[in-house]
Amino acid sequence: RGPVRDIVALNSAAAQLAFAGPDLAAPLAAQFVEPLQRAYAAIDSGAAARTLDAWVAATQAAKPA
Repeated sequence: RGPVRDIVALNSAAAQLAFAGPDLAAPLAAQFVEPLQRAYAAIDSGAAARTLDAWVAATQAAKPA
């Protein structure tokens, strides 16, 4: 826990919100609650690290020899 975890979670929440499309009539801060909870859960459960590891492995396997 700390500032790095917080900024990673905020970045993830912003990406989730951008992908879903924000409700322009609703307060933006309120729309961050669920995506931020999902981001923290992914970090804390290790799912985010596993996804990163999978992306690293895929990109390393795809690089030219």
